[in-house]
Amino acid sequence: MIFNGNIISEETFRLEDDKLNRYGLYEYAMNLGSYLGVKYAFTEEPDGKPHETACFDPEDNLVMIPAWAIDEGLTEKEYKATKGFIDHETGHVLWPDCSYLINNAKDEAENEKEKLIWNIGNMIDDIRVERRLVNQFQIDEGNFTYLSELFYKDMHEITNLRYEDVDLLFFMVNIYYRKILRHKKIQLSSIVNEAFVNRLMPIIDRFIDSDEKAGETAKEIIDVWGCALEEQYLIELSNI
Repeated sequence: MIFNGNIISEETFRLEDDKLNRYGLYEYAMNLGSYLGVKYAFTEEPDGKPHETACFDPEDNLVMIPAWAIDEGLTEKEYKATKGFIDHETGHVLWPDCSYLINNAKDEAENEKEKLIWNIGNMIDDIRVERRLVNQFQIDEGNFTYLSELFYKDMHEITNLRYEDVDLLFFMVNIYYRKILRHKKIQLSSIVNEAFVNRLMPIIDRFIDSDEKAGETAKEIIDVWGCALEEQYLIELSNI
């Protein structure tokens, strides 16, 4: 792959195990930045509070990684998650999609819809860039699993996932696409599994292997999920 006039290859993303530390990961991010023509920074909030997650700002041509991700004394698994952070955001640099970004809607209901499109669009875009990184550059997909586990480490404690929650979609994506197997300990209704596996996964799989816009696909997912919600509501009524 050619980007910014440079060849981006499997070697570009190689990081030896003895570099899985604060200094090795910093150097790795800076090297990626020089190849891609993008600035990488390990940042905190202006008041010194830590950023929770990473992001790519195409306007400023800047990838921001939370500073805590290269703290001293992290475990090897946590440092692998940091590499997942860096690689994930690099995926957004290589294959940008702004179709799901939020507009400043004046109507509150419209603003909520924009947020929903952003959440779902970002979710499926994340899966697509991770899949492309793994397939094109043989990046260890386990790093993305470790990264996701950092943000869903308490998911196994949740016992009452509501069917309509967007969090449930993230939960299902983690099971089926990031292979977080421990989440399968949570008992999901057959209706939830049926809706995701038979209705949403074909849409997500199609999107992952395409150049479709995440925003438009998110709208499709919302419509399909809404129909599944309605069916669930009718079933619950019939059981009263």
